[in-house]
Amino acid sequence: MKLTSTKLYHRIYKVEHNGRTFEIDGQNHEYGSKEWELFEVVGGENVWIETYPTKKDALADIPGRA
Repeated sequence: MKLTSTKLYHRIYKVEHNGRTFEIDGQNHEYGSKEWELFEVVGGENVWIETYPTKKDALADIPGRA
């Protein structure tokens, strides 16, 4: 199953899977970091799940969590 993401802002994407909403944030958070962070949106708040080296890795992890 291939997940698709919707661009919300520059390097921030939304993914919906099994009734749950996730966001993948690839903005540079500290110094020169190029990592992507995966969050689940719960009650309007982003709950951090994990940090990945690529957006593809973050997308691949979502089906195992939802």
